[in-house]
Amino acid sequence: MTLKEVNDKKSVIVKGCGVQGCCPTVEYKGDEVFVRDDFNNTVKMTLQQWKDLVAAVVKKEDNK
Repeated sequence: MTLKEVNDKKSVIVKGCGVQGCCPTVEYKGDEVFVRDDFNNTVKMTLQQWKDLVAAVVKKEDNK
C-alpha cells in the first residue's frame, strides 16, 4: 500500500492506494476524522476516538 497525503486549506486527506487500484482514505477536518472505503461508505469519529483506535490497533499488532 502506498500512502499519499493531500493538503488543502480545510482538511488533510491520506490515501492508502493498493495494487488493485483501491484507495481508502482518512480525512482530517478540524477535530473530526472521516474514514472512507472503496465503496464510498464513511465512518465519522472525533480526533480522540481516531487516536484511541490507532493506538489499540498498534498495540494489538505489537503483541502478535
